Amino acid sequence: YADPNPFAQLKFSASTSVILCAKAGYGLYYSFDGNNFIQHLPFPGGSENLDNFISTIGVDEGTGKVYFSTMNNTNFEPTKLYRSTCAWEDGAPCLTWELANTGLPGQASISSIVYGGSANRLALLMDNPSSSPYTKVFTTTDGMNWSNSAALPSTSWTPRPMIASAANQLIIGTVLPYISNDWGASWNTISYPYMHPDTRSFYTSTYSASGTYLWASTDGSGSAGVYHNISRWNFLPGSTPTSPIQINTNGMNTWQAFFMAVCTQSGSSRKRLFLGSIDNGLMASDDGGTTWIPARVPGSCADNISMQFAPSNPNRGYTITCDGLVLGKTDNAYSAATVAAVTWSSISVPGGAGGSSMWNNASIAIDPINADRLCLARSTDITISEDGGRNWTSQRLPGNARPISAYIDASHSVYITTIDNGIYKTTDNGATWIPFGLNDGSFKVISKIVHTSYGGPEGTFFAATSKGLYRKLPGGIFEYISAAGDASYVVSDVEVDPNCASRIYIGKGYLGNYISHRGGVLVSYDNGNTFKSISSGLSLHQSPISDIQVDPVNPNLVYVASFGLGGWTYTWQSLPTCN
Repeated sequence: YADPNPFAQLKFSASTSVILCAKAGYGLYYSFDGNNFIQHLPFPGGSENLDNFISTIGVDEGTGKVYFSTMNNTNFEPTKLYRSTCAWEDGAPCLTWELANTGLPGQASISSIVYGGSANRLALLMDNPSSSPYTKVFTTTDGMNWSNSAALPSTSWTPRPMIASAANQLIIGTVLPYISNDWGASWNTISYPYMHPDTRSFYTSTYSASGTYLWASTDGSGSAGVYHNISRWNFLPGSTPTSPIQINTNGMNTWQAFFMAVCTQSGSSRKRLFLGSIDNGLMASDDGGTTWIPARVPGSCADNISMQFAPSNPNRGYTITCDGLVLGKTDNAYSAATVAAVTWSSISVPGGAGGSSMWNNASIAIDPINADRLCLARSTDITISEDGGRNWTSQRLPGNARPISAYIDASHSVYITTIDNGIYKTTDNGATWIPFGLNDGSFKVISKIVHTSYGGPEGTFFAATSKGLYRKLPGGIFEYISAAGDASYVVSDVEVDPNCASRIYIGKGYLGNYISHRGGVLVSYDNGNTFKSISSGLSLHQSPISDIQVDPVNPNLVYVASFGLGGWTYTWQSLPTCN
């Protein structure tokens, strides 16, 4: 899916154009003046229809037609790609649509659509995890029928950007950047030694004093200062870029963090912080985040996706990295004298430790009373251990729904959130499943579910979704909470303060490989009836929020992971009274 969110510009002349963008579930927005935007829902049903979740936008400057792909993909039909049935003109949109997806595979996502310089000549970059290789480039000469170009070299990572820089020339980004000078028939990498992996964007520009450059950004920087986020080549469009250099970005806060976790215990002043990130693995701090050292955990991959500590035992923690093979386990996370003395054992999980289809800190859940009982949400199933990882029982969900996150409540029931299929509950470790809410197929992603005892005997459930925050009061069903903000802003995390059952925090802006946008952290003192921002005015507010944790001992401390600005701590000077 597009990263950042879908955007395109169709030029009519040197001074006139239309800007097109999309918000998840809200269809298409367009503006002819760059200031006033008009919303257009291409299909009936509003945000209940996944075709109104637009993931990529492209334009054909030769015909004046607009293309977009949607998140409504299945195994049984081609990936949804639509185009306008007529040309857009200055001040006059064409708002009728037709499928233009002949020849495309199913269950795939389109990350880029680019114009090839003449009418009906386009290329698209596609991620199709059900095939090998799963990164593909498709091209068309009639705007309707698509053919697969030569297979790309092995990429092992979801493709992101593509540009058509000249006639017959395509440049794409995967783990490495690749170039084709024959419109996708063959490919060569333009990477260089010590270039940071995972290409996110390209840009070309001409400067009167120095010529034309190709710029590329990547998804991180190394903690040792060797790798940088930005690369630059000398570039003549149509020719292969030369003389690559890295642009020094020291001082830029660019770490993409999946979680920020605290390990502490009542009656002690020690607070041990852990930060899991892309490329820099797991970092740990004993001084509140002033200094950090690497925390070596099992796994061969430097992306540390998820870490959870047992509520009943601060020494017990579990973690997984992006290699998906082993589970890391510690039994001295808190008692070790220093973070360097924390030890980890490697647990082999049959079928792998994960992670889920969407990298998510909540892909690990631990029973609140039993530190040996845990559940892992994996890409196609869940697996549960009752004995700290020695033995495992795996189960699939109804309809082979794809898990995203796991949650275990105080009564030991397990809840699993999914892509496309809502939330399921099991009381027998997955032998049987009960649809628990939001199961009508209209929700692309349910990123997390939590429960609080507040509100009555049954308590209250909150669900973070790609369509905002939902709440289930005792005896009711899940309902949208407008007080938490515009539903076009995804809610990536929801947390209950363990010290106050009516105090709820939410974070916005990050859903794994699906959606990233500016976020924010909000708090409710009244079980979700009202919310206020605690990040407004800070740079943190402009970055996707991937994870929140409230300090279990000192609730005036709130820890936040940002997918682009690292880890943050919010300190309440005067914490509001708990209702």
